[in-house]
Amino acid sequence: MRYNKNFIINFYFLTTVALSCGAEHNKKNDFYEIEEIKAVDYLRRIEYISPNTVAITGSCGLYILNLHEKDLECISKKNFCAKYIYEPILRINNEKVISCIDEQVMIYDTKTYKKKILNHKSVDLAIHPREKTIFLLHENRKVITTFNCISGITECIPTDETKCLCIDIHPKKEIMCRIYNANISFYPLNDLKKIIKTINFSEHDSTFCRYNTDGSFLAMGNKSSIYVINPDQETNDYQPIKQATQFEFFKKISFHPNGWLAILLRIEAPKEKAGNVIYYWDLKKKEFVYTMSALGEWYCKDFSFSQNGLDVVVALYNKCIRTRVPFAVDNAIKVLWRLNQLKAQEKISQDIVKYCFNLSLSRSSF
Repeated sequence: MRYNKNFIINFYFLTTVALSCGAEHNKKNDFYEIEEIKAVDYLRRIEYISPNTVAITGSCGLYILNLHEKDLECISKKNFCAKYIYEPILRINNEKVISCIDEQVMIYDTKTYKKKILNHKSVDLAIHPREKTIFLLHENRKVITTFNCISGITECIPTDETKCLCIDIHPKKEIMCRIYNANISFYPLNDLKKIIKTINFSEHDSTFCRYNTDGSFLAMGNKSSIYVINPDQETNDYQPIKQATQFEFFKKISFHPNGWLAILLRIEAPKEKAGNVIYYWDLKKKEFVYTMSALGEWYCKDFSFSQNGLDVVVALYNKCIRTRVPFAVDNAIKVLWRLNQLKAQEKISQDIVKYCFNLSLSRSSF
């Protein structure tokens, strides 16, 4: 069946220009559907494994939750349900689930269903993106142990004995970032006793840090303020991109697949005003470009994006909620509106409109 070439030109223009123009500033997601999924009590951590599967830690251990079937599989159960001695850690790397729960580190392979357990008291970890090696920060915050996921070899790495609150590894270079008190120090991975450079933040004491996907920026912060720095710039003059006010606490930072920094803020106000908000910061424009609210009033500790960037899951007290990331699909909706206009003008069938819209939606993935 042949169609007017004006339709093809219009559609091509929409999917190549409209989808690349980015989201409009200061929009909210209040009108997007939210799906609630019952999980386990006292949810602390959540991470996407696949489009319909997430790993979660609750009061009784580590679980795999199927978001489509609503099935909950227990991977590792604690002997008793209680508060954690240390804040749990949960990461995903090449379909492997890495969890640190109290005195135990577990690497669970979601393909082979095999478990590797290390008796290690870890307060933070970082994953080498190329060598498939996990760096574990000991509870004394000085000792770092590595575990190679392929060989299974564990090794204690000598350091300069400087304490640190959190660590991360550059995604492109052989560099580790270590933060303690008001200092950010960078070390070569082959010599953690040698400092490449140190950035001083005077009174700022970070408790979490993350490199973006290409390592050009480092986001860091604590419960009251968030910073974004360029590690290659020779300056100590950094100001927070956002500061919490009374009854507000930052809980997590992460990077959306499109490169924007996502910041989770918890509002501990009277019940009718309590809630959770995710702010999005454009690293290139250096401004906040989107806000996700309507994420429930229950206490929230964590969130995770799907690999294609279209969905986000948020961990609440005893359930998780899943919703669309608005700016990831807004442009596809604009395309649908224009397609319906073209349908009337060019006498295009509904099947063609549906096909073109699904194609534009798939291209809105990151």
